[in-house]
Amino acid sequence: MLFINNIAIAQNIIVNSIDNKPINSVNIQYGQNKGATTNEDGYFELPENQIIDTLYLSHISYKSKKKSNLKENDTIFLTPSIINLDEIVLNRFKVKDTIIKAINNIDKNYLNIPYNLYGFFRQSLEENSKGVEMIEVDFISFINNNKTNTKIINARRTDNYSEFGTETYGGVTLNVQDGDFVRRKSHFLDIKKINNYLFEYKGQINYQDLDVYKISFEPKEKNNLQFIRKGILYIDSKSLAFVELRYSFDKVKLSKIISLSTKNKSRNKPLYTLTSVENTIKYRRILNNKWALSFISLVNLRNGVFKKRENQNKLTVKLIINNIKTNNVIPVKNNYNLSKDFSKAIKKFDKLDKWNDNYKLSLSNRERKILNDINEKK
Repeated sequence: MLFINNIAIAQNIIVNSIDNKPINSVNIQYGQNKGATTNEDGYFELPENQIIDTLYLSHISYKSKKKSNLKENDTIFLTPSIINLDEIVLNRFKVKDTIIKAINNIDKNYLNIPYNLYGFFRQSLEENSKGVEMIEVDFISFINNNKTNTKIINARRTDNYSEFGTETYGGVTLNVQDGDFVRRKSHFLDIKKINNYLFEYKGQINYQDLDVYKISFEPKEKNNLQFIRKGILYIDSKSLAFVELRYSFDKVKLSKIISLSTKNKSRNKPLYTLTSVENTIKYRRILNNKWALSFISLVNLRNGVFKKRENQNKLTVKLIINNIKTNNVIPVKNNYNLSKDFSKAIKKFDKLDKWNDNYKLSLSNRERKILNDINEKK
């Protein structure tokens, strides 16, 4: 078996100070609006050609930390945040009013001038727990009001080895544009739809130098299948900016939707149904206390039946914004056909033993296994 392990630069790990477990998706900032993110195993790398004096580490569930004098293969410990559920605040806190004000403040709190996002996108596909495809993209997006264009700068992908004809779906532009729920004011942030959700105040935490409200939400009506998202909102108590969103699909409702949509469908053609969605969307505070998209994580599970053979596929997406530029903005155009599979614009990468780590997002052990699975199928 080939083991993908060409590490050109030192890896560092961030762990929980209580149980030493690795922490996924820690935001690592340095320089001016530059950064990286830990992978599923808590690892991160830094570019070799830059002198970095200080790292600023933050995660919504942990106390923020400033780290200087980073050593090679260093271990950094973060302490879990304490959730303050003050009874006095709880009694006077009007959750729905806060959500309404936060939505009405979106245009004021988030970047509303033309700007660029420089980022990294990794998408992987597993079928019955075996890797069948992986794609990586370096990109630059141009955001101007409600319009988003994305140019692929560098990219690589493997062949697709699905036995059931499963293909990856989505793409960079789709994630940057449609994945930014705050800027779009969509779903549970649609002012016209919030009456269909129940919101509950869960307490207050300190994040970076902010006091942040933690608020849960779920659909109000159990039989209304139009509203299926539930999760947690993190809102800055002062500006009422949305700092982070986490949501999943209500599995009971999703099951009912699947039952209705697949009724009387032929089993002689590939039939795939969505069974689980887990999504995290993070924002970063930058120029003049404005906020912008910084991170998206998406995991979709689908079950399929083809010629009486059952299978499950898992699509995992990570989108990391490494730099946000508001001066000397570069207008770009989409350099691939958005109506087709975006990966067709990306050259295949056959030498998987040369698939090195990327400092923007180190390969996790799961992703290394995916590459090994693909290499074996070759």
